[in-house]
Amino acid sequence: MREILRTYLQVDPSARHQLRVTLLDAPDAGPYLVLLCDLADEEALDGAHLTVLRHPREKAGADLHLEADDEYRVAHRFSATAERRRFTVEIDTIAPGRLLEDAAPAHVAVAF
Repeated sequence: MREILRTYLQVDPSARHQLRVTLLDAPDAGPYLVLLCDLADEEALDGAHLTVLRHPREKAGADLHLEADDEYRVAHRFSATAERRRFTVEIDTIAPGRLLEDAAPAHVAVAF
């Protein structure tokens, strides 16, 4: 995934300001949040929006399974004040049988 995002950013350099990534039924969104932090730390990315779409499950919340250091990095990067917020994440449930039809436009979408 890292190489896909890097390649996309080379093909469309303007996306570095607000790269939009959508994940459908990702088993764990944590690694993708860390990946976006890594790309920002490497100055390949100035902003990103991660959308995690999930079909209904018994458990409503999302477990991110982050190590303490990564949890701090993600929290710091994704929790800036409104005027400085360049990194955002959205977790949403979609109807059974639906895929990406109702999803907002994304530069990169991945279905698991």
